[in-house]
Amino acid sequence: MKTDRIFKEQLFSRLAQLYPQNSLDTEKVEFDSLTQLYNSAAIELTTVLGVKEKREWSAYGCGFASFVESWFFYEEPEYEFKFDGMQGKGYNGVCIIFSLLEPMFAAGETHRTWDDHGGSGMLPSIGMIDEYSSSSVKSLSTRICSQLKASGIPQASKRTLKEPISPSIVIESNMNDGSLKLFDAFYHWMD
Repeated sequence: MKTDRIFKEQLFSRLAQLYPQNSLDTEKVEFDSLTQLYNSAAIELTTVLGVKEKREWSAYGCGFASFVESWFFYEEPEYEFKFDGMQGKGYNGVCIIFSLLEPMFAAGETHRTWDDHGGSGMLPSIGMIDEYSSSSVKSLSTRICSQLKASGIPQASKRTLKEPISPSIVIESNMNDGSLKLFDAFYHWMD
């Protein structure tokens, strides 16, 4: 697809800017403006679609995360997630990971549980992107992604993010599986 190829070329161009000496130059990133853009988009989603949102925007310990994560769901029976011994609430929903290194997002299905004492979290991975086991969540994701793209934020597909990058680029991340991809360059966490 021509659009995917052009987007991939843009990401590789941005990669060269972000990693000029084969390591991330955080001075080349507009963290505040991207965070504001994503915050506005997330608020718009909850208003327009009536979804609930849970965020992980600053809960990455003392390290550096190159993304922020919003999880959108409905508190309705078709979204409920349960397992034996579970306490509290649990729902399947759409995880949106927004890159703080380039205006873009990726999406996939995840579940969360919580009670009065806290809740579960998740660490995004390339394996979750564009993956859906529930038709309800896939339908919700389609609406969320359409709304985000209408807001001017491009969506990165698993196919694009699986593209390998140069092994000379150093990415200190708790999330990579050893073979560096575009996903690792734009969605990583260093603790």
